[in-house]
Amino acid sequence: LYVHEVNFDNNIIKIAIEIVEHFKIKLDEVSSKEGDCIIDNEVLEEINKEFINYVNQKQNMIKLVKDFGEKMNYSIM
Repeated sequence: LYVHEVNFDNNIIKIAIEIVEHFKIKLDEVSSKEGDCIIDNEVLEEINKEFINYVNQKQNMIKLVKDFGEKMNYSIM
């Protein structure tokens, strides 16, 4: 997995690690079922869709928490 333009952003690095871990889990599931490690394109597409949805939800939650923190700091001052 190659991630470019990270700019030392912890969230992007964590997401990249989660992608690798997610693929490792799926590869273990597939390889435990069969001797070969073959993943159908449909399965890969479904994994990709699920992970993109997860990443989008996570980024939205991070933005929401940051915005809330900023509003709390502003209201205190």
